[in-house]
Amino acid sequence: MKNNSLYNLIISIVFVVMTTNLQAQLVVDTTYTAEQLVDSLLVGSGVSVSNISYTGHRISIGSFSNGNSTNIGIDNGILITTGSVYNAIGPNLQGGTTTNTSGGSDPDLASITTGTVLDASMLEFDFIPEKDTLKLEYVFASEEYAEWVGQNFNDVFGFFITGPNPSGGNYLNQNIALVPGTNLSVTINNINNGFLNNGPCNNCSYYIDNTGGSTIEYDGFTTPLSSTILLVPCSTYHVKIAIGDVGDHQYDSGIFLKSNSFDTDAVTITTEYTNSQFANSCVEGCSDGIIKFKFSHSATYSRTVHYTIGGSAINGIDYTLIPDSVVIPANSDSAIIVISPLTDALTEGSENVQLIVHSSLCLVDTVDIVIQDYNLLDVN
Repeated sequence: MKNNSLYNLIISIVFVVMTTNLQAQLVVDTTYTAEQLVDSLLVGSGVSVSNISYTGHRISIGSFSNGNSTNIGIDNGILITTGSVYNAIGPNLQGGTTTNTSGGSDPDLASITTGTVLDASMLEFDFIPEKDTLKLEYVFASEEYAEWVGQNFNDVFGFFITGPNPSGGNYLNQNIALVPGTNLSVTINNINNGFLNNGPCNNCSYYIDNTGGSTIEYDGFTTPLSSTILLVPCSTYHVKIAIGDVGDHQYDSGIFLKSNSFDTDAVTITTEYTNSQFANSCVEGCSDGIIKFKFSHSATYSRTVHYTIGGSAINGIDYTLIPDSVVIPANSDSAIIVISPLTDALTEGSENVQLIVHSSLCLVDTVDIVIQDYNLLDVN
């Protein structure tokens, strides 16, 4: 009896350990096309994209998820590497994991490093921004850390923009993947804590030593970084997101792109109703309409969204009075207004409230809320 109990205890412990390891593991998937990755995972609000293409080995690009169970700092998104995306999965057991894709170079990456670029992987597309500031969030990771810091093997990442510059002229493959507060490209030699992590510090506040890490294979990676650039709204731009080995084909590097972080933070508008029994309408005394205004991220200042109020229903008479704008408070990403129909015992038929929202310089959203009468039952 004791032996059976001991056996069952051991099996339970092994199961718990295995389950914990599986839960704390990065999940990658290479079955998505480049179009699916960009449309579904990368693009956020205020951006429309077209002409999506990928150049590189098929195994070097994919989706990733379950990142919050790791120490990478991003939960899900797109992973682009110089080798295999599957090599990103931890634990960190090897000093230099490599999948040699025999890939070629890229002139834009070559322009921001001194060595020969190899195994380059490039995701490109055209886009039209709705607002004037574009943002992308990412983590750069590499097996080159930390034994090749200061050497010629200086793997590199670039985020290149081409299109109208609001200050005049045009951006031409302008790299905005920079160490914060500097003009330095995001590379092994520009973000590290020295050879073998013994110093000196090179922007090491943005560096994480992952030696012996339990969830990610890469020996080191950056903290989550953010790149921004000013644009001309409603104009057409081209972007190239690229990563490459430098000096030789050895040791993989990867770029984790945060899901839906490629955006210009245009406001999105959704509607819902307080009583699910009434489909897509308000009812006097029974169901209110809720209009939600949401930005993709919060800001340290308040933001005001203006709109024009129209429709057959009269503001303040057929429904409680609403203002002609809504304020999203500082440190918040959303706010709501409520369309609450007033019960007046009149038979008016269907009426509507219409909000015309200039959500960006080149986009107008129209929100339509239907108001129905409250009909009393006739009892015979």
